[in-house]
Amino acid sequence: MKSPKDILKQYWNYETFRPLQEQIINSVLEKKDTLCILPTGGGKSLCYQVPGLILDGITLVISPLIALMKDQVRELNQMNIKAYALTSNFSTDDCLRILDNCSYGKVKFLYVSPERLFNEILYKRIIDLKINLVAIDEAHCISEWGNDFRPAYKKLSILKDEFTNTPIISLTATATKQVEGDILKSLKLLNPNTFKGDLIRPNLSFKIIETQDKTFILNNLISKSEGSVLVYTRSRKETIKLKNILIQQKINSEAFHGGVTNEKKDFILTNWLNNKIKVVIATSAFGMGINKKNLRLVIHYSPPESIENYYQEAGRAGRDEKYAEAVLLYNDSDKKRLQRQFIDSIPSKKELTEIYKKLCSYNQVAYGELPENSFKFNIVSFSNTYEFNILKVYNTFQILDRNKIIELNKQYKNHYEIQFKVGNKTLINFIEKNKDVEHVVKTLLRNYGGIRDAKTKINIQYLLNKTRVKESKLNEIFKYLENSQIINLDIGNSDTEVRFIKPREDDRTINVFYKDILNLKKVKEDKLKSIIYFYENKSCKSNIIRDYFGYNVTKDCGKCSYCISNKILKFDYSKIKKEVLLLLDKKELNIKEIYSLLNYNKEIVVSIIKGMLEEKSILISPNNKYRKH
Repeated sequence: MKSPKDILKQYWNYETFRPLQEQIINSVLEKKDTLCILPTGGGKSLCYQVPGLILDGITLVISPLIALMKDQVRELNQMNIKAYALTSNFSTDDCLRILDNCSYGKVKFLYVSPERLFNEILYKRIIDLKINLVAIDEAHCISEWGNDFRPAYKKLSILKDEFTNTPIISLTATATKQVEGDILKSLKLLNPNTFKGDLIRPNLSFKIIETQDKTFILNNLISKSEGSVLVYTRSRKETIKLKNILIQQKINSEAFHGGVTNEKKDFILTNWLNNKIKVVIATSAFGMGINKKNLRLVIHYSPPESIENYYQEAGRAGRDEKYAEAVLLYNDSDKKRLQRQFIDSIPSKKELTEIYKKLCSYNQVAYGELPENSFKFNIVSFSNTYEFNILKVYNTFQILDRNKIIELNKQYKNHYEIQFKVGNKTLINFIEKNKDVEHVVKTLLRNYGGIRDAKTKINIQYLLNKTRVKESKLNEIFKYLENSQIINLDIGNSDTEVRFIKPREDDRTINVFYKDILNLKKVKEDKLKSIIYFYENKSCKSNIIRDYFGYNVTKDCGKCSYCISNKILKFDYSKIKKEVLLLLDKKELNIKEIYSLLNYNKEIVVSIIKGMLEEKSILISPNNKYRKH
């Protein structure tokens, strides 16, 4: 049997493990349940992939995001390791074929979301596989006190009953003491070994910049960055606005948010990973599980609602262990906006009941009824119809989902209804003259039996998988068939799909769990206070994060914005500023030229230059050289 180091060298070409990785792997190989808490970018995936390659059978990986699963499966396949992911892109039939391969092929890793795992048909097949290891990634999702709670994670305790002699490894980067306790209890881990690495990677510097001109600072930071950049903001509208601003500055940028088509998302991700796009401006929908080596700078244009979110998103920088920065921009208005967006938007009992009733009425669900079908609709349209605050609607849906009143899926895509309006003879003649549409037409007819008699909802992802054409091409074919009078086509925009789990009982439905909403509000208020404390408190930012997650505070990091400002205080700021201005009297200089001509530490010079830019005593030219204002 090969050793963990042999596997590491063979597949990843690394000579040594990162801190704690080897101990965690040995724990798994000893068939011990294991809890792994490592920093973002600390190499958590290797902790189950290496033992998974050593043990006979398949490693079952529970993962919360499609993008994360697809990324890891692609990397494993590129190393000639057979891996599959049962994502929602595949029909049940497609998933069953994949599971056949798992039964009879040399498949080593099977990725699945918790929601897909508990599909009754798939679950029965999965538990019959030869599972050698169960890995539960992003395990903090199991805790209602965590920042990404997923109700389906609560059901994962059943895996310990199904795989009694199989070790379970749970992995996360963000676990407070309370969340850690929830993970151990909820998963029924037996005498687990717990490994906790230091949260703070020494190459990552946390910077806080208070500014009333965020766009100016954003441009300045990005123009000086030599690697890739990721910018986080809170809304789709703002991602597009910032993208357009950066493009005007001739910075290659793309906006990534939930409303972007899957095809466009793949384009953005592929080109960003291949360094063809420098900057991605994204909502929190982007980034989890992405391992981009040369991501030098993560900017939070808008502060997140919790330290957990900030730490996860900031930690995507510097995964190659080279110096990287995580910069948070804020001003006085951010506190009010965070309060409005994350606290004031939690519905009262009266609002919750009213929105729930209207949700039922909107989908024509009668009192006492439990519909069999799910409903697709547009959340903005729903909110406008009843003049509800959209954030309160969204939060209401999340609360109803958490409490198993509804099952909520965010779709962010068009839905299609098609009916063929011509007879066989006309259709055959049309296909003979238009061979490029033949495959799509025949696939529709084969898979949707009633499509000639009535408008039929089309599962676009299923059709894309069956026909192997791009979504943009499929839309062209639909439009051509409609214009040629071959089909009736209705395209509706929906961003939400709801399935009712409990019968409608209005007030009685809400009364059962309303006290939990008060707890939720308290949790959100505490998290919000913590992130405000993080960016306002005058102390080492790395140590604030350590303290929040229950780690021992160490000596100051020496490289965050607080520590650097402390260093600068020991110098005469006005004296250094005068020296910089004297240099720029002679000619324009870039940052390297300035600090090479001054007898001061690079970080101090860079920080002073940033301050001079903010107060606009100096300006930066398009070729990244500084001049006096």
